[in-house]
Amino acid sequence: MQAIRLLLTTCIIGLSAASSFANDLPREADLARNGLKMAWWGRAAIDPGREKVDFVTNDEEMVFIRSTTGIITAFDIESGRRAWSTLVGRPNQQAFQPASNAEQLLICVGMSLFSLDKRNGGVIWELTLPKSPSASPAVDEDQVYIGMVDGSVYGFDLKITQKLSQQRRLPEYSHLALVWRYQAPSEIVSPPIATSRSVCFASSSGSFFSVATKEEKLVFQFETDAKIVTPLGRNEDSILLAAENARMYCLNQDNGEFRWAFTSAHRIRQQPRFFGSRVYVTPETVGTYALNGDTGSEIWASPQEQARKVLMVGQSRLYAFNDQKEIVILEASDGRVVGKIPSRQFVDSPTNDRTDRLFLVTTKGVIVCVKEKDSAIPTFHLHPERRPILPEFTPEEGAETPPEPSTEEAQTTEEPAVEEQPAN
Repeated sequence: MQAIRLLLTTCIIGLSAASSFANDLPREADLARNGLKMAWWGRAAIDPGREKVDFVTNDEEMVFIRSTTGIITAFDIESGRRAWSTLVGRPNQQAFQPASNAEQLLICVGMSLFSLDKRNGGVIWELTLPKSPSASPAVDEDQVYIGMVDGSVYGFDLKITQKLSQQRRLPEYSHLALVWRYQAPSEIVSPPIATSRSVCFASSSGSFFSVATKEEKLVFQFETDAKIVTPLGRNEDSILLAAENARMYCLNQDNGEFRWAFTSAHRIRQQPRFFGSRVYVTPETVGTYALNGDTGSEIWASPQEQARKVLMVGQSRLYAFNDQKEIVILEASDGRVVGKIPSRQFVDSPTNDRTDRLFLVTTKGVIVCVKEKDSAIPTFHLHPERRPILPEFTPEEGAETPPEPSTEEAQTTEEPAVEEQPAN
């Protein structure tokens, strides 16, 4: 009898937890009405009773959620499979958002820089930093770059650092992995941007620098008339630099050539973003502007005041938060609002400028991936060259192409991939 009572209690608790997390999911009817569907949902390794989401970030392959106690959970961006979760550093240490390349996830926690295997979360090495970091790192396939509170930027060689770790020579011989150090006049306030030939970064005093990746050699320098506190934007050949005088500059990232400028009546505190040939920028209080990435000219007749934070850009629509934390859906052609979805619980949702997947995240660590119904293969915005090459199949002669399932059939046969069921 005692065993039966325990089993019933466990089932009741499990059903209650499942019901609680079900309430965190968007309504399928709301999604379907706006041409969307839920691809998958899952939960990060977070105890809702004593911690919450610290930050969420993603690349083209994985999405990473860090809790306030320091546990990072990684999900496969397409299947939703929870790949791993692990504590990085000591509990409750301050950390900056990580950066990733094809194999590694780099994150600054406290005074240490950690390299994790992006596939399984294993620590590859830990490097003690010479100064206190002031922003997230940047990484390419060979080196990692970190800005410091004193204005210095360090470039470390990834392979040498790994070799030193394997030889158990860290942290005493960390200096052997140092490629160069560049001193700016004031604190580095945003993550550096690494390109194939240079590393770009801005100091809070208003100076912008580009330094060669392999040596301490200044490529170019650009001066603004105001402080810089906003993260830099970029695409494959341009840099977006927003200063505190409400002016944004677009520069050639290889040589610093001035391309165009955009002036707002209000400060630009959100990172400006390239999505394909367009730039979306959201000054304080006025909403979002859509600009031509080549000329800086305005595409919409006026800024869309309901778009307070851009979340994702699809094939022909833009998705953003408004002041009520609803997801507003805009026609990208003219900025017109064509739909809204209640989303008050998803306050930790990030901006995804990598792909056309919408990640909705609650403070309790529930993550939902939403995509447009006709987006079977993701669009790659920031790095289109990373999109996998898919084989093309030609039907055999005389064979008929099977018809696409109807919307009703798709809704009854497709279910979101769930990484795991809520814990009992």
